[in-house]
Amino acid sequence: MGAPPDAGPRTRGAGAPQRDEARIVGVDALEDPAELEGLALRIFGDGDRPPGWFARKLRREGVDPALSVVALRPGSEPRDPNGWLGYVLVGTPPSLHPAARTSGTGVVPWARGRGLASRLLDAAAQRCRDAGLRRLQLLARAELVPFYRERGFASLRATVTALGFGEATHPRLVAAPPWRSPRAAERERVAWLPEAWAGTEAHARHGCVTTEDDAALTAWISREGSAWLVQRLLAPPELSLLAAADALRRCLPAGAPVLLPLLDADDPPTRALLEAGWAAAQRGALLERTLAP
Repeated sequence: MGAPPDAGPRTRGAGAPQRDEARIVGVDALEDPAELEGLALRIFGDGDRPPGWFARKLRREGVDPALSVVALRPGSEPRDPNGWLGYVLVGTPPSLHPAARTSGTGVVPWARGRGLASRLLDAAAQRCRDAGLRRLQLLARAELVPFYRERGFASLRATVTALGFGEATHPRLVAAPPWRSPRAAERERVAWLPEAWAGTEAHARHGCVTTEDDAALTAWISREGSAWLVQRLLAPPELSLLAAADALRRCLPAGAPVLLPLLDADDPPTRALLEAGWAAAQRGALLERTLAP
């Protein structure tokens, strides 16, 4: 969702650029966008990331180098990693067209608080506008929502990623089913981007097809380190989100984290899920900035 782009002390650190010194260029000026992984680690920290995580992120979120931007130290060249100060990555999944969605925004800690994040967002928005896109979306952590609102983004909905734990001694996973449209008797309870599923490696894709109270349930699940991410969940309308989520837990390995991403935080079924014991692993919002033609 992005680090605090312009948070931090306002005092000038050693080597920090003036507000108008940094130069912003397209990521397509770099030899390989995946090289920005080093900058991402400087912004967000090392964490517990598997090898190849950044290239995987670019692929799954459809990042377009021509729409994405990177900020450079004065006098540095685009291909010099030592000169990179921050970025806004922009993805263009066809399922969102004519909207684009950011895949990460951030500025290195010592360069924050000087308007660089605002300039990066404006530059990315301009590139999207020039490409004929009409909206730029982003997902933000709850504490960053005011920051983005001040920069022209309006909240579309509050989101929450719910965390539960598997319960199955003998997991009931199957080969990943083909991606398909919901049937007449199905409702989409969890929905991430279809492009993210298409960009997930075959060995990490799994499915769960089961019944709960004689109602069919189909899930598209990916292995993300030690966790199981439910990218999509189809269930009959009469089956509550809580019942469907608990049915999934009985399919997945006991004790394994199970994540339901980007649920509508204000939706009564989501509130019922959390009241029943699922935890809020992350709260945030989906925001959007309109791009005037």
